[in-house]
Amino acid sequence: MTDPHTRSRLQAAAGAASTDDSEAIYRQLLGADPENPHALFHLGALLVGRGSMAEGQGLLMQSSRMQVKAYEATPDLTDVVALTRFLEAEAFPGSSPLTYWAYVTAKFASYGMKDEVDVCVWIYVIKLALMRMPTFFNARMGEVSVEEYLALNLSRLYMVLKDWGHVEHYARLSYQDSPTAQQCLAEALLEQGKLAPEIQGMLTLATLELPARSCYPHLGLPEMVVEQYAPPVRGRVLFISSDAGYLEKFSIAQALSAIEHDPALTVHFHVINPTDRTHALIERVRAIHPGVALSTERVDFEALGYDPTVDRAFYYCNIRFLRLAQLRRLYPEAVICATDSDTLFIGGLDEVVEEPGTYGVILDKLPEEQQGLVLLGHRIGAALILVAPNTAGQAYVDTLADFIGANMRRSVFWFLDQIALYCVTKRLSAHGGYGIRFFDTDAMNRCFVNGHYHGKFEDNLYSRRRAEVLGRHGFDPDLGQARGQADANKEQYKKTITGVRWLNRRAGS
Repeated sequence: MTDPHTRSRLQAAAGAASTDDSEAIYRQLLGADPENPHALFHLGALLVGRGSMAEGQGLLMQSSRMQVKAYEATPDLTDVVALTRFLEAEAFPGSSPLTYWAYVTAKFASYGMKDEVDVCVWIYVIKLALMRMPTFFNARMGEVSVEEYLALNLSRLYMVLKDWGHVEHYARLSYQDSPTAQQCLAEALLEQGKLAPEIQGMLTLATLELPARSCYPHLGLPEMVVEQYAPPVRGRVLFISSDAGYLEKFSIAQALSAIEHDPALTVHFHVINPTDRTHALIERVRAIHPGVALSTERVDFEALGYDPTVDRAFYYCNIRFLRLAQLRRLYPEAVICATDSDTLFIGGLDEVVEEPGTYGVILDKLPEEQQGLVLLGHRIGAALILVAPNTAGQAYVDTLADFIGANMRRSVFWFLDQIALYCVTKRLSAHGGYGIRFFDTDAMNRCFVNGHYHGKFEDNLYSRRRAEVLGRHGFDPDLGQARGQADANKEQYKKTITGVRWLNRRAGS
């Protein structure tokens, strides 16, 4: 944290009558504290502005190194320290030190904040860099200009202050194919109530103002076909959605683990582009547990405008919530538990299912004290949701389906499902009456283990449990060769999550 004396001297230098007076103050500060990163930066920027490039750039580089030194002993910053050292040695050969300084300063701005005053200092520092850089440098980091990068970080800093007008302004100045910039923009618009279609970015919030179930039936998406229905015996349905490959790798094991802990549970598989093997595997599960239902859909990705190589996982993650809204009507008297396909049950649903009359939905929300600068797409998880058999639950999933469906036809945007959960929850909570509640974390941990957080393709607790469950029921312990294809699976995952692009550009809506 910048101490009060240093802060007041920096402010005095910034407001000095001449640059000579400012320079004198900065040099006085450095005389007392030669490693003060703020004074190093301001003096360096001042000298660069005068044309004293060698000394000025040297001070700017020294400033960035002091930022690394100041925080390198902090355990949770070791990854950032390693990154900055790599950048210094490898990433920007031939680039100006100011380019490197801009990157490191913006990076540490997110980590080095202790209070709102520090946020304001960082905003001032980055704004100064943003103002002066175009005059002297045409610096780029790959396809992104340093100005765009600094604008993005200013947007995130203003989020801390909840200054949503500035968040929106700098998000629009940033590089627009950045998922971070688009999430900052979406949150700023949501917080300001700016839901009109003509002011949106890649994410649209316009469906939040429409009546529920007014959008997703008209989006030209494939139809869901219920091939086999199984009545809920105990009033509970486990809903697992996946493609044929993930059904083998993960969904079969999840269903078997759930049945072990709750023999009266109805399991509803939804499979995208099933194969003959899909049906054979589900028949094997049905032989063990008669309460198995199946719905399917056939998808031509190219016809929908998706890249069939990298956009499939995006489609799979999001279409399940449209199907969830439909299943809520198929099972009108049952609680529906919707999960990621790579979830395993280690306890019964009794751990988390509450009396349906007390809620509409129960969600997995990141605790408030952990949110900090977390983007809206990471505040509510999509791995688990409980939907009660009442009008509140139906209204929530209908609104969610509208939001996700409209955005699926607009752009390819990873974490859309989690962004939608946050936006819909915030909007409906403001209106009340939807019975939105959140899971107790300890109860969740007693009931589920999620493969995403354990490295589902590796040899670990999750994969060993999965193999044990499959083996107990006569299946190949490495069904689908999840571990055998670990490298290919991870490579495909990387390709998927890096893509953010328009699917169909706006046409006035």
